[in-house]
Amino acid sequence: MFGERQVLTDVYNSDLPAASHYCQAIRSGPFAFFAGHIPIKTAEPGKPLVNSYDDVPEEGRFLSTGRSHPDSRHGPIASQTWYVYNELRRTLAGHGMDMEDVVNVSIFLGDLRDFSTFHRVHTHFFAEVQPSLCVVGFDEVGHRGTRIEIEITAMDRKSGLVRQSFPWQGAATFAAPAITQAGPVCFFSGMVGVDEAGALVRSADALPESGRNVALALEEMERKPGLAAQCWMAWEQLRVSVADAGMDLADIAMTRVYLSDPADLAIYESVRETFIGEDLPAFECVIVHGPGPVAESLVQIDAIGMK
Repeated sequence: MFGERQVLTDVYNSDLPAASHYCQAIRSGPFAFFAGHIPIKTAEPGKPLVNSYDDVPEEGRFLSTGRSHPDSRHGPIASQTWYVYNELRRTLAGHGMDMEDVVNVSIFLGDLRDFSTFHRVHTHFFAEVQPSLCVVGFDEVGHRGTRIEIEITAMDRKSGLVRQSFPWQGAATFAAPAITQAGPVCFFSGMVGVDEAGALVRSADALPESGRNVALALEEMERKPGLAAQCWMAWEQLRVSVADAGMDLADIAMTRVYLSDPADLAIYESVRETFIGEDLPAFECVIVHGPGPVAESLVQIDAIGMK
């Protein structure tokens, strides 16, 4: 199914050279895996930073108001997001694909206050077919003043593999399905600790009875109130989404959790054990200042499953 590894965009690509020593896109059968892309013009002398509406063509300025204050506040993230997505679109087009082939997107923001502006540009590029999405706030993104890094995975529609989206059972955190199934691979959007109405849970009292006792037993260990409850709710979202797709938690191949402090991992793992204790997936824990796109999020789970 996956065929031989093929380099789509190498380190020295003339149209879009890599910012460092790596290949920007690798294809394996129907799937194309992209490195994280940042908003610097690597094909130009000095590799200048994109930092305002003046640095992108007219078509990339659709959020511009013509007023100095809002444009100076939102212009950098809007123009940087547009530039990166446009470069990714050009690369996809050069290999017979387009943005509707994108099945998963990971976003790294230097400032989570930029989320709403990023989201408006994101939905501009994915107005018709939405990929799974995970958005995280990092202390430093890329380099040289970059505010965003974007990493995508695409599946060529011409491959014949079926693509299917599974919606959230409650309110969606952002414009993305809970799961995008691409052939046998299921990409999960980031799961955060919100209830069915989309409100962040802040204590065990906000949980259904099945999770209340679990979180109550851990609350005295919390560094920040609400951590145990959010961990339980994020895992419950993952469990419900897995079941909705006709899968089992044992079908999860990889989980990546974002937390704001290493000490939080003990509570996260205690909650995880109540959901899955055997047939464990591969695991990575990343410590960041902004674990999720929702203000005051303390945890987010990113996952990939095999159906």
